[in-house]
Amino acid sequence: MRRLQLTAMFHYVYKITNTKLGMYYVGVRKSTVEPKYDIGIKYFSSSCDKWFKQDQQDNPDNYTYEVLEVFDNSDRKST
Repeated sequence: MRRLQLTAMFHYVYKITNTKLGMYYVGVRKSTVEPKYDIGIKYFSSSCDKWFKQDQQDNPDNYTYEVLEVFDNSDRKST
């Protein structure tokens, strides 16, 4: 008999700012990792811009990461 493993899922809106250029990116993510341990550490955005994602890893001091809101589910009902 198989057991169901319930894993916490975090749904959140985040903002990544390039402090040198004054540009920012806002995205939505769901993850099994708590946002403060995810964004800018394991995850660098859903952007299709490969330069943007690589630059975050090459020049981390140029970026700030902010979790704007966390939700119970993907319907975006606030917690």
